Order: sequence, then C-alpha cells, then structure tokens
Amino acid sequence: MNARRFFLVALGAFLIWMGTLAVVIASKGDNDFDGFHRAATYLLTEGQLSSARDIERYPPTFQVLMLPLALVPVGVAAGLWFALNAACLLALPRLFERSMGIPLRAQLPAWLLAGPLIPVNLQLGQSAPLLIFASAWSIERLRRSTAGSALAGFVLVLLGALKVLPFAFLALPTLLRRIRVTWIGVTLALFACGGLLVLAAGRDEARASCERWIEDVHTQSPWNLVQSERSLRYANQGLGVTLARTFGDFESNRVKGRVELLHLPLRFVWGAYFVLLAVTGLLTLKIVLHARRGGDMEDWLRGYAAISLAMLMVSPIVWTHYFLWWLPAGLALRHKERALMILAACSLLATALPAARSLGFHIFTTLCLLVAIERTQAAEARGPVSLAAC
Repeated sequence: MNARRFFLVALGAFLIWMGTLAVVIASKGDNDFDGFHRAATYLLTEGQLSSARDIERYPPTFQVLMLPLALVPVGVAAGLWFALNAACLLALPRLFERSMGIPLRAQLPAWLLAGPLIPVNLQLGQSAPLLIFASAWSIERLRRSTAGSALAGFVLVLLGALKVLPFAFLALPTLLRRIRVTWIGVTLALFACGGLLVLAAGRDEARASCERWIEDVHTQSPWNLVQSERSLRYANQGLGVTLARTFGDFESNRVKGRVELLHLPLRFVWGAYFVLLAVTGLLTLKIVLHARRGGDMEDWLRGYAAISLAMLMVSPIVWTHYFLWWLPAGLALRHKERALMILAACSLLATALPAARSLGFHIFTTLCLLVAIERTQAAEARGPVSLAAC
C-alpha cells in the first residue's frame, strides 16, 4: 500500500470514527448540536423561537436555517450535519489548490497548524469547516469577477445568519471596489432571511426574538461577562476575558483554571484591551487596503486571513476550537514552513495545558500571526522579494 492510499484509508477511518462519535454524543445530549436540533424542533412544533441558553448567542435566523434538520431525529440530523461539515473539510484542500494556486504540499504547514482543532469541531457538532469552506469560496468569487460578487455577498450573509462573525468578510468587497454588485446579493439574502424568519415564527415573534437577541448581545462585552461571572473559565480565550482573568483585580468563584499574574484595576485592563483592538484594526485595515493596490491572489488571501484573525480578536467569547480559523493565516504564511511547524507543536501542547489556555496562548498567537502577515506584506512592498526568500 503506497503512502497516498494509506493516508486516504486512515482519513476515511478517522472520519467514520468521528462521525459515529458525533452522532452518539448528540443522541445523548452531550454536545452543541443537540441544542441546535432541540431549538429547531421547538420552532417547528411550537412556531416560536427558542430562548434556550445553549443558543442564546446565535442570531434568530440560525434556528430558521437549521429548521430542515428538525424534520428528522437528532441522531440522523447529527449524522447529516457531520457529513456536510466533513465534505466541506475534504473539499478545502482542492479549493485552495484550484482557486488560489496553492499546491497540496505547500498547504501542509497550515493544516498541521489548524488540524488538531478539527476533531473538537466535528465532535461538538460545530460549523467551522462549513463556514471556512463557504467563506473561502465566496472570497474567490469576489476576486475572480464582478459578476460573482453578488452570489458571494448572498452566501456571506447566509454565513452571518448562522454565526454572525462571517459578516466581517463583507469588508473585503467594501474596501476592494466590489461593493455595488456585492450588495445586490447582500440585500437579497437579508430579505430572504427576514422572510424565512417571519414565515417560520410570525411577524410578532420574529420582531420579539430579534429584540431579545440584540439585548443579549449588549451583555456579551468582556466587562459584562466579568461582572456577571459568565464564560470566564480557561477554555474561553477571548481577548478581553483573558486579560481580565490574567491581570485583573476581581474575585470570582466561577473562574475555572485561572492563572493570575497581576492584580491591576480593571480600568487599566480595559484600556489595554482597547489598545490591542486598535492595533488589530489598524493592521487588518493596512493588509486589506494593500490588496486594493495590488489585487493579486496573494493579496486577497492575506486580506481573507487578516479578517479571519481579526474576528477572533474582536469576539468576546473564543473557545479553543474556534482557532481553526487560523487556517487562512497558515496558508498566507505557508512560506514560513519551519516556524508554522514549531507553532503547531506549541499550539498542540498549549491545548493540552489548561494554564496555557488560561494565559491566552492562542489569542496572543493570533495577534502574532496578524503581525507576521503585515510584516511579510511590508517586506515584499519594499522590493521584489520572492515568497521563498521571506
């Protein structure tokens, strides 16, 4: 058996095992997907949107888009959801090769970096593989033609209706002169999502659910999470929570795995938080605007990667498996092969150590990846430097 065939057999066995595990766990009510299915089933049977705690952070449209899976039992639905995400995962290497010109061998460091986070996503019944595939496909449609921008805008809005943060990718067509055509698709998708929401739940319930969700979003800031003692355990590496947990002077009995280095007043912690957010915004803007001048595939890939990293930096709640969004950054920095492999090993070790996650290893690495992309871009702008030489 040659190496390629052995790899395919091993991959198939891994996916079968993970799929079986995801279905069993969902059937027992022990992962995220069973909550998604329960909310969609409630909407199907009661005609009302669920306000259960496990889906309160998701937009109301999430339940509507999950509605088809409520037509089958949770075990079958979990299997279908797993198959969809697994198919997207398997399609990603070919997508990057065909659309971005990145050979499979050159993708290896990026996959080593993000790969250890894949099993957790699949086991929990989360949607990162689907979101990454669909957003990468949309970015490529945006890059290739103005006509494809409308479809890309439509797809990006659907992704935002599932998880909110992918709305950030609309910054690319906004800054890269694709805005008019893109917003045709955006407008159509907004009307479609709103129409489906009203059709499924009724006008009054749809409006009330949107108001409830907006009110809840306002409580998701890091300072509100600290004040209400929510999502403060080590697995949440959101920037604000990590800074408060590590350097902030506050007492809480609900901070599992906390590692305290300093006891600074929280006003200083939030000041540092906003400074880091400003740095993130400036770096991301610089990377994306460079694509406006250059416009080749490498510039668009860096813009896509920068926005993916910025999403992680801005989000108040970032569970460790969210860092699968490092994948575009790994591709953008694929020429730094040795550094990515070392980082992949460190990331795997940090994932296994609650103290490292409590200290925010992954979120601060996210900022370092953003800086590395900007530095690589700046080095190329100073002269005709090849990727291999960087």
